[in-house]
Amino acid sequence: MIDDITSVDETLFRRMLLGSLLETRPAIRALAKNFGKPVFALPRPFMARRRDEGRVVPPALGAFLREEWEAALAAELNEAGALLLPQPADSIVDELYSRDDLSRGSKRVRGESHEDDDCSHLNAEYGAMVIRDAERMAGIARGSELDNRDPRYV
Repeated sequence: MIDDITSVDETLFRRMLLGSLLETRPAIRALAKNFGKPVFALPRPFMARRRDEGRVVPPALGAFLREEWEAALAAELNEAGALLLPQPADSIVDELYSRDDLSRGSKRVRGESHEDDDCSHLNAEYGAMVIRDAERMAGIARGSELDNRDPRYV
């Protein structure tokens, strides 16, 4: 239950949701123009569920925040000539967290394991899910105008 609700201007809310994307839009636009093919943007995955065990975002609020964030991000990316590749649906729990098992056994680029309590880096199973969705989305986008349909519902 939210005891104290504060009203936030929609423009400010979008800036909070999108963060640094607004500054990187020119770079995304240049990539899309120079490659002449669809460019996919994959945001950082949600934290693993165990990280916030003591302060859980209620699922209804988590669903609202995720939907608003993904819609705003997709619109900004489309404007820049890119497509949003959202976090795979089967990697998400409680609307706003990554599955805990996907953070176990994650590796650094050089092959060393992340610490056991690391909840922000996900493992190879998550990577396979992302590749699966990227391949699916590439099939949708290939030979057509940019199509930001969510690959989870295709």
